[in-house]
Amino acid sequence: MSSPRVEGAGTAGSVPWERWLFAGVWFGAAVLGYAYLGRGWIPHDVGTLGHAAERVLAGELPHRDFVDVYTGGQAMLHALAFRVFGVELMTLRFVFFGAYLLWVPTVWLVARSFAGPALAAASTLMAASLTLPVYPEGMPSWYNLYLATAGVACLLRYLRDRRALWLVLAGAAGGVSILFKVVGLYYVAGVLLFLLYLETTDEAGEAPEADASYRVAAALACMVFAFAALYVVAIGGGAVGLLHFAVPPLAAVTVVASRLTHETGRSSADRFRSLSRTAVPLIVGMAAPVALFLVPYALSGSLDDLYRGVFVLPRLRFDFAARTSLPVLGFVPAAALVAWLASRSRGATLAGGALVLALVATSHVDVVYRIVWWTLTSLGPIAAASGAWLLMRPAGAVVQARTGTFLLLAVFGFANLVQIPFSAPVYFLYAAPLLVLLAVALAADEGGSRSQRLLFATTVLVGFSIFRLDAGFIQHLGFRFRPHEETEALEIERAQGIRVSLGQKREIEQLVAALERMDTGPAILALPDAPEVYFLTGLDNPTRTLFDFFDGQEQRTEQVLSLVDALDLRVVVLNRGQVFSPAIEGPLLDGLEARFSWSAEVGRFRIIWKGPPPAP
Repeated sequence: MSSPRVEGAGTAGSVPWERWLFAGVWFGAAVLGYAYLGRGWIPHDVGTLGHAAERVLAGELPHRDFVDVYTGGQAMLHALAFRVFGVELMTLRFVFFGAYLLWVPTVWLVARSFAGPALAAASTLMAASLTLPVYPEGMPSWYNLYLATAGVACLLRYLRDRRALWLVLAGAAGGVSILFKVVGLYYVAGVLLFLLYLETTDEAGEAPEADASYRVAAALACMVFAFAALYVVAIGGGAVGLLHFAVPPLAAVTVVASRLTHETGRSSADRFRSLSRTAVPLIVGMAAPVALFLVPYALSGSLDDLYRGVFVLPRLRFDFAARTSLPVLGFVPAAALVAWLASRSRGATLAGGALVLALVATSHVDVVYRIVWWTLTSLGPIAAASGAWLLMRPAGAVVQARTGTFLLLAVFGFANLVQIPFSAPVYFLYAAPLLVLLAVALAADEGGSRSQRLLFATTVLVGFSIFRLDAGFIQHLGFRFRPHEETEALEIERAQGIRVSLGQKREIEQLVAALERMDTGPAILALPDAPEVYFLTGLDNPTRTLFDFFDGQEQRTEQVLSLVDALDLRVVVLNRGQVFSPAIEGPLLDGLEARFSWSAEVGRFRIIWKGPPPAP
């Protein structure tokens, strides 16, 4: 059954100066990203990425030989980058910067599919300013976001020419995303739900036929999507999380479920064939990179280790790394902003625009900063619910123009679950650019003054993002604006080009220098949650883990002390500023102190060692 061309996907006409506008946006985003590329760090993040990559470079396999925090694909990519460009933290950031430069044009293409060049430019700058410039570490969730955007762009292109190649590429984006971090499955879920929606837009048959079995199967699939989203939110999001995280995916599911009640005049067999024509190429594209990744595990008989590392151990994060701190009050200004965007009143346009401008202009004040941030973080469920309402309205022939809008609704709805179980402010940004694109699609669908208001609001918020979010740093993100203090260049061989605060510089350089003066042997023990110590010193980690909570906690004391004795370790570094795992105290601390002669304090670290006394 042929499908009609989707009028809302990529039909905007070009203007003579559009290429220059795009070039300016791309160049501006590149300059902004490069300016902050070496700015700041979260030590355990750089340690996680760098140490995992170094172990792969040494011939180890994630999950078989060490407990990778993520799926393992990113560690392999970083190991390759280390081999080519050198074992330095900036190597990882330049890889991320390259991905960012490829992603920015993708955002432009998606935005331009729905809106004119001015709104596309503003939304692209907004999306770009919410990623690398805020936090320049190449965390896998950034790659999940970038690959999801690339997949959306492929599917929008598919809506235009119906070539299966674009489905394969969209699937490949999902497969690679999963290899970086298993939450890439959220993008896959959104795309599969989109395919169910797309099938309902196929042309009706010539005569009514029974399609009951297809409707039952599709309804069951919708229930699976809904229960999966609710399960994730229930175990890691809390009561407030139901508002922030359950509404977007459920809104998308509701749209598909409502369309299953429409008469199509097609048989179930015809509808299953229609769905398979899109689902099979997508699944093949997704399976290809995953199958390639599985080869070394299959050959070494370690598929069980991979399964446990990717799907079983991460559940411990819900116990040790869960954090939900989302303000309910943010829904009030967020709803007011959406109402202003939807209003047709000229007076409301002027008053609302003045208020938005005033809030952003005064956002250096802590309370105003929080109001603007809370508004942004609360827009997701309101935008998703508004989008679902729009998509379910009777629209006659123009319903086909909304297929691209639903694609963004579904992908954002599920990708937004990345904030569970750890909803620190930066995790909102891992899905925020998709929310920006969804807002563009919704405004373009309504057209007229709504697009103009969104252009104004987006332009103003670009200022907030650049001058408040980007100009600060991650430790203040979402709470207050403070100009970043990460101005001191590290003078550590593996951290050249990284700028940190003066206090961080003194602490880490003194620690590395102290360890270099000691007769450590090839390995030390750094715990808990201190992978940066191994990477920055180049010393071996004698354990399988990067974060201690992945080890069993019941026999923790016996395991650690036995390891120290068995390997005759000479130096142990205790991290007293651990983020997730329990502190070293009680019998474990007593046992370690009994085995070592000396100790020294370096900031949040305590070094204990055997051998000669500390140098004067």
